[in-house]
Amino acid sequence: MFGICVLPSSLPTTSKDPGITNEIVCGLIESMQIKSVRVWMHLPYVLQRAPTSNTLSFKRDIVEDYHAYFSALASAGVENILVMNHQYLYPVEAGPITYNGVIPDPDSQTREYVAFLELFRDCYAMLAEEFPEVDLWEPNNEPDHPSGTTIVKNGFVQGGGSANTPYLYSLEEVARITADQCYYANLGIKSADPANKLVMPGLVFGYDRDTYFIEMLYEQIESGALPTRTGEGRNGALRADIDPDHYFDVLNWHPYANVAPGDAWLQENIAMYRIAAAHGDGDKPLFLSEFGWSDEFDTSLQENIADWYPEAFDLLRENLPTLESVFCFRMFNWTTAGSGVKPREKSFGLFTSPAEAGGILPKPAAIALFRYFNGKDADISVLYRYRAA
Repeated sequence: MFGICVLPSSLPTTSKDPGITNEIVCGLIESMQIKSVRVWMHLPYVLQRAPTSNTLSFKRDIVEDYHAYFSALASAGVENILVMNHQYLYPVEAGPITYNGVIPDPDSQTREYVAFLELFRDCYAMLAEEFPEVDLWEPNNEPDHPSGTTIVKNGFVQGGGSANTPYLYSLEEVARITADQCYYANLGIKSADPANKLVMPGLVFGYDRDTYFIEMLYEQIESGALPTRTGEGRNGALRADIDPDHYFDVLNWHPYANVAPGDAWLQENIAMYRIAAAHGDGDKPLFLSEFGWSDEFDTSLQENIADWYPEAFDLLRENLPTLESVFCFRMFNWTTAGSGVKPREKSFGLFTSPAEAGGILPKPAAIALFRYFNGKDADISVLYRYRAA
């Protein structure tokens, strides 16, 4: 049940402070008795496409760094390693791309779209073959977010603001593309090992449309028009696959509460689960691959969050029958973020950052979760092992 989102500083992604080593991450994971870890591994971090063909190869140095991290996690007692991606490689057919979350248009550029999906499948086949220590794969992140950053049209640019509006897909189009992504990634990971599991990309929560999107995702699967397989447009019934088991094995969403976890928040979780159950997926495991609170460096709010975490875990465990893992976002504060990053994004950590005064210290939420999972009398001194001398 107890999961965390965390990467050491040596691995790619900019959203972490320097000084976070494998030893520190895994030492705290072992002390906290965390059993599930979500790891960012975007496709361009570890794979590259040949300049003039769709031949793929690994960036071997970075791949070995990931292997070392996964080995360290296993040695620390981690049982579930969930690898997430939301950046892409593009086939030669796609031509120049303006942003790493672009998806070729399924209708007006079907040939390019299918080539994209086939390359996506090949990426996941290679990853699953290379990383047998991983059997949980999440092929996108919050595709239904209103900002539309992981499924957008070509022409979208980072920081483009309202100028990006023409390059956003409709929610129905996003659901169609998400289903196709899941189908093709699932083909890839299972070609390496049928026991691998495809985790539904974590859906957003709290925008008054989440249940609508998960319903729309199932509607796309059941439409008889997917998966997209040819260069001639959407598939006819003879080529359809309407079985959600061929799209994902694990349900997933991000139930950020923002305030105390009340009944409205609980009912939204229950509603999302019931929609999955109504479409025959009530027995599928459920992950919540991001969950937590930002304290914005407010000590009084930190104390509240320490109360809210156990309350939320109790509610989730009691009301979501197939819930297996909740991944707290995230282990450390991100204090070296640029001036354009809001304090909210910098202060989700259960622990302070090595860049902060005092070094790595448990925040009240870390202590509350430690006692929740290890007993109220558990010795919290192990949480201070990396404090500044």
